[in-house]
Amino acid sequence: IKTALTENIRVQSEHRAFATVIDIQELLDFRSRYRNVAAEKEIIQTSFNNTSKLLKQLELLHQEASNISARELQQARSKWEEEKARLHAADVQLQNIENTMLQKWNAPLTEMALKERSAIFDRLVAREEFLILVTLKADQQLAENNAFVFVHRDDDRNKARKAYFISAAPFSDSTLQGETYFFRTHADRFRVGMRLYVWLPFTGFSGEGVNIPAEAVVWYAGKPWAYIQVDDELFSRRSLLDPIQTSDSWLVKENFKIGEKIVISGAQTLLSEEFKWAIPDEDDD
Repeated sequence: IKTALTENIRVQSEHRAFATVIDIQELLDFRSRYRNVAAEKEIIQTSFNNTSKLLKQLELLHQEASNISARELQQARSKWEEEKARLHAADVQLQNIENTMLQKWNAPLTEMALKERSAIFDRLVAREEFLILVTLKADQQLAENNAFVFVHRDDDRNKARKAYFISAAPFSDSTLQGETYFFRTHADRFRVGMRLYVWLPFTGFSGEGVNIPAEAVVWYAGKPWAYIQVDDELFSRRSLLDPIQTSDSWLVKENFKIGEKIVISGAQTLLSEEFKWAIPDEDDD
C-alpha cells in the first residue's frame, strides 16, 4: 500500500467532442465542373456579342434600303437567338451547380471553392490544412464567440492544436447525434476519415478543490471511490461526490480534505479485502 498527501488543485475544465477529417474531393469536382461551364460561357458570350453586332448592322442597313435581303437578316437573327439561348443555358447550368453545392455543403465553403482565389481553400487543396467536421454531444451547443477549438489524433490535450471555425455544417455525423460545424486545422499527419478528439475552450467547470489522482480511484457499483488512511491499520473508502475529471486526476469539493493520506497504490487490493471479509464463512453456523 502506497499513499500520498492530498493537495489542492485549480482547474479550467473543457467540454469534449469529436471530429472527423473530411474529404473535399466532391468540392473539387464541383469547382472543376463550374469552371468548365464558366469557360464555355465566355466563348458563347464572345460569339453572342459578335452576332449581336452583326445583327444590328444588318438591321440598320435593311432599314436604309441597302442591298440586304430579308432572308439574310432572318439568318442573322436566328443565329443571335441561338447564341442567346446557349448563353442562358450556361447561366442555368452554373446556377444549378452552385445551388447543389449550397445544399450539400453551405454558403461559406461554396464561396471559397468558387472564388477565383481563396487562400484558405488553396491550403485545403494543397493539404496544408484539413477540413474537419466537429460533432458536439446531444446536450452541447457551440458558443457564438467560439472562434476555435483544440484537436488531436490522440486523447492528449497537451499536444492538441487549434482548429479554426468556418461555419455550421448542413449534414451530421452518422455515428453521433449532435450539432455539427466545419473547422479547419493545420496538417498534422492527418488522413481523410480520421477520428479526432476535440476540446471546446472556455466551457465546463472552473474552480478549485481536492486533487484525487487517477491511480487512487477504484470503481464500485458504477461509482468512483478512493481510500484514505486513517491510522496504521485502518483505511476508509470514500466516494467521489460530483467529481470533475481533468487530464490525469479528479477534482472534488466534498468528502476529502487537503493533507489527508490517500492510497495511490493498492486501492484495488483494499477493495478486494474489504468485501472478502463481508462474505460469510461457509463453515460458520
